[in-house]
Amino acid sequence: MEQDQSKVLLVEGAGDEGVIKEILDARNVPCPCIKACGSDAQVFQALKLYLSNPGQYKTIGVIVDADINPEGRQQRFAQVLNASKRYRLDEKNPLIAEGLITDGVVADAARVGLWVMPDNQSHGMLEDFLAAMADTVHPELLVESESAISNVESKGLQQYTPRHRPKAKIHTYLAWQKDPGSTLPQAIQKHYLDVSSENARPFVSWINRLFWEKQAN
Repeated sequence: MEQDQSKVLLVEGAGDEGVIKEILDARNVPCPCIKACGSDAQVFQALKLYLSNPGQYKTIGVIVDADINPEGRQQRFAQVLNASKRYRLDEKNPLIAEGLITDGVVADAARVGLWVMPDNQSHGMLEDFLAAMADTVHPELLVESESAISNVESKGLQQYTPRHRPKAKIHTYLAWQKDPGSTLPQAIQKHYLDVSSENARPFVSWINRLFWEKQAN
């Protein structure tokens, strides 16, 4: 079946795209058209462009990493939407754990949604979201992964930046699996990450509500 190009999900990188496709496939949820933009700044630039084509897009989803500023992501999202003159969002409204979904104030405005990884509340990124799914598969290995990278850090040997610590942790966990060195999408396929766990439910529910629940006319 040809993919509906009017429903688009904007993400930062190709890795995010692969992970989301695997999660939705495993949960039997249709996947919208995913566009990897390159960075959080480029996601918001793409959002501006998509909003400038009223009527062409029925639904636009945005997924970005919180890093150290989840509130800033929500504020930037609201600024872009409000600047289009087709939405009214309070830039100071706190993010909710279930993810943000809003409709426009004009007839042809797309439904738009925001999910800030990992959980709309915490600092972090996609890898933190996935670590919660590792915790239901091999929790002891996840604990040992944390211990291993903490040991390296205590000696000042790490080469990664503090921002990328979650990446080091999840890839250490994957290095100790039966098939070491799997990519994140492959880790889902091989069940090293449990996407059927309760930890994935709020995100999958947000995708369903944003893209697939019938909208009122």
